Amino acid sequence: MGGQTRHILLLLFGCPLLAACAPTQQAVAPSPTYEAAPAPSFSAGQASLRLKVGMTESAAIAAIGWQPDSAEVHTCGGETGEPWQCKILKFGPYYGNRLVVWFSMPENGQPIVNNWNVE
Repeated sequence: MGGQTRHILLLLFGCPLLAACAPTQQAVAPSPTYEAAPAPSFSAGQASLRLKVGMTESAAIAAIGWQPDSAEVHTCGGETGEPWQCKILKFGPYYGNRLVVWFSMPENGQPIVNNWNVE
């Protein structure tokens, strides 16, 4: 083969091979950013408006829309001369936005809402 033929063959086959080995730049799409949805906020005042005296404990929790942060059983009404066993549920993250619900505890049924307060 002549010199020219070798150069032509080198150009025809060598360049594509070298080009395949060359580093390439690829466009990279930026990663999508995700924002967390804001956590729903608790409003003791709004939750208190949904309560009614005589509601069962489960109905009151459903009406409030939150699980209680604490639950305690006490003797209530000591000053009245007729103490009674009560259950106290507290809803809300901190003082100033806390709903306290008192339940009377009848012997034959579920605790029922007796009173509540926002503190």
